[in-house]
Amino acid sequence: MLYFSIINILGKNLPKKICAKCKRDLSVKEYNPTKTGAPRGACKKCENAQRNDHVSSSPYAYINRIFSKLKSARQKEEKPFAWEIEIDHVKELWDLQQGECALSGVYLTWQAGEGRQEHNISIDRKDPNKGYVVGNVQLVAFRVNVMKHTLGESDFYWWCKNVVAKKEQF
Repeated sequence: MLYFSIINILGKNLPKKICAKCKRDLSVKEYNPTKTGAPRGACKKCENAQRNDHVSSSPYAYINRIFSKLKSARQKEEKPFAWEIEIDHVKELWDLQQGECALSGVYLTWQAGEGRQEHNISIDRKDPNKGYVVGNVQLVAFRVNVMKHTLGESDFYWWCKNVVAKKEQF
């Protein structure tokens, strides 16, 4: 960290380094520090791309990522819901659902790093008043989870049915 502290004090005359991956000559601010504080071999952009490639390599790798991020985020909440599911349970859901969204039937994707993907795997609570417990979670498309938000399945279905019915009147 001392290395980066000195660099920040220097201001405009920041040293440069060539990224081991993309071969661009970049300011050391474009690199994450190692434990010793020196810049890593690859720039932040290349490190992120490599991480996203790994996460996007299989639905199971993607599920690992979203599971850990969701669990971490939910545990930081003021009144966290119960978290009793394990990663293996979520992977079993993937297999049982055969890669389909539990509510819409669309095939789920697992593309990381390019913004929100409408069809990406998302972990949903069937009953929003219950926690992340076996029997209360399912895999849905990201867009479906956003639309459902805090609705239970029956309320969500009611709204969807009414939207479709209204639209079909025309």
